[in-house]
Amino acid sequence: MSQANAERTVMSIPAPESALPPMYTGRSSFLRANRFLAASILCASARCEIHASEDIYDANGVMLWARQRPVVPALMAKLADRELLKPIELCVTALDPVSTLAMTASLEALAERSPDFALLLALHRDAFVTMLGELDFDPQELLLLSVLRFGERDHLTHSLVVAAVAVVAGRWMGLAPFEQRRLLRAGLLHDVGLLYLSGDTAGAEAEWARRRHPEIGALCIRELTGCEPPIAELVAGSHERLNGRGFPKGLRGPALPPAVQALGFAEAIADHISRVGMGAQRAAVCSRLVPGEFASALVSGAMALARDAAIGPDCQVPLRRSADVGRALRQLHAVLSRVLVLLSMPFGENDAVHEAAAIWLADVDPLLRSLRYAGVEDALAQGQELLPANALEHGELAALDEEVAFRLHGLRDAIEFRRSRDPQLAGSPLVDGTLRLLESAGATAVAAART
Repeated sequence: MSQANAERTVMSIPAPESALPPMYTGRSSFLRANRFLAASILCASARCEIHASEDIYDANGVMLWARQRPVVPALMAKLADRELLKPIELCVTALDPVSTLAMTASLEALAERSPDFALLLALHRDAFVTMLGELDFDPQELLLLSVLRFGERDHLTHSLVVAAVAVVAGRWMGLAPFEQRRLLRAGLLHDVGLLYLSGDTAGAEAEWARRRHPEIGALCIRELTGCEPPIAELVAGSHERLNGRGFPKGLRGPALPPAVQALGFAEAIADHISRVGMGAQRAAVCSRLVPGEFASALVSGAMALARDAAIGPDCQVPLRRSADVGRALRQLHAVLSRVLVLLSMPFGENDAVHEAAAIWLADVDPLLRSLRYAGVEDALAQGQELLPANALEHGELAALDEEVAFRLHGLRDAIEFRRSRDPQLAGSPLVDGTLRLLESAGATAVAAART
């Protein structure tokens, strides 16, 4: 979906009342069927029966599909580049949608594979399962959740973890039960915007999609579902950060209510905490890597969880050798140091490059500082290997290595994205040199992961 199509608001085309069925009178950005969503609905229909809940008309009153007919490729072909009287999301329904029972079963399966995720849920499982069972979804929510689960990509598994972590994070922050229920619903729906974007992109295009999907998802929830307004606001802020380094709006501090902070934190650590090994340590490193990114109550909660996981019966020893972890951290330090120098001295560059370099420098500095605190610089100064003293420190350093490498990959995509949108950055030696260095950091991370 192009940026123009994502942002514009279109109205139904007027026509004589005798020629048309009752009009959809609401203003909507979804009257032109999105081809990526249509493909996902079609894919989901193979595993979840989806039918037209009413007759489907285009904007000129031409009937495209009859009520109760199943979704098939012929319908999707008719929807291509066509404006409708009513958004397709309001015209089709999942007859056997994904159920809360199935969601609970998926969570249980995840907990069986990931001891650290099981530990997170242990003290809150009953309350979470009760809240999940009490959710009353409307037909549009059930359709979207089913497409998230059975579409071209399974986004719902990730969303389930986000929802579970968000409820726990809300408890850490002392939020009321009604706010926890909102976090649960928003967590399940926070990625619906991805259904409207291509998943087969990379670099700048992928970064554009990543930055836009919270807004698109919030718009979808606001216009097409019966959710209360705070749910859309939570989804819109699901990738914001307390220090203003999130997206899509870069909100900071007082502009982010505690519930939004809890959901953003859950989104950030969900894939870490649900991994098979050392998930709690990776989540703890993620939470505190950049000072001020998350509320102190959330950082404290993540660190307490990591401590409990480290002394629990299911504690897992990292598979990578200590020497390999130390070597990878030294290589990352070398790359970051060169990037820091490059961004600190944008001589001969235009004002746009100076401004961009200052922003990227603010991302690099805390990463380099985290490596300094881990003892990388001391080891380099003394000409020694960086060797952890025990299994706990080994896990901490391995998690740090993975998280720094992950963030550098994100920084590379962010730089490519900004360069693609600002012609003044094209051909800049500083921008090109920074990207080359970050590419080398990515190659280092891949090599380390294979050892």
